[in-house]
Amino acid sequence: MSAYLCSDDTLNALSTFYYMKSGKTDAERKSNVLRAIRSVEQVSWYERNEPKEVFSFEKRMELHAKFEKFCDGLYDIYLFQYSDGDFFRMIFDILLRENQNSLIARYNDKEYAERLTYVRRMSNVVNYWDDHNQLGYLVGIINNYDYQSCEHDNYKNSMGYAILNQIKELLLRELQIGEIWDFDETKFINEGKLFEVQNHA
Repeated sequence: MSAYLCSDDTLNALSTFYYMKSGKTDAERKSNVLRAIRSVEQVSWYERNEPKEVFSFEKRMELHAKFEKFCDGLYDIYLFQYSDGDFFRMIFDILLRENQNSLIARYNDKEYAERLTYVRRMSNVVNYWDDHNQLGYLVGIINNYDYQSCEHDNYKNSMGYAILNQIKELLLRELQIGEIWDFDETKFINEGKLFEVQNHA
């Protein structure tokens, strides 16, 4: 099955959901993107910068502070150098870039991985799904994006993959009905929870 560049609507839907659910403030949204940056950069950064000899707790904390500064710097590059300070555009472009990298790796054709123009905008449909408990539609959009973007070797250590995993986590949180540990089916039925689930559906 051939791979292709995802539509603007696909990228807008994912970016809209991330913007809506990754935080209520700019600081909260930044915190989540920094979490993605750390997951991508941590191993290689420490391999490059961690001393080979044993060192003190104070030196370890100093190294950690340098890593955090490095991540903050990368965030600023993504946001300001690549996206003109527009958070939504930053997420759109991170996802777009991984899709493009996948197509280039598969077909070795940069033109196939480009469109003349891109329309970046908040998705009214995702807002509607959110208001009407229909966010489950995003599952197919997530799977489609994942399939179209997974062809390059570094995909699972990329920002696009890290952001997509956060989108999956956020969507699971939205779809969650209750918190069940050590599930007991008989108890669940006897307490009338099955009826509640049917009503919820």
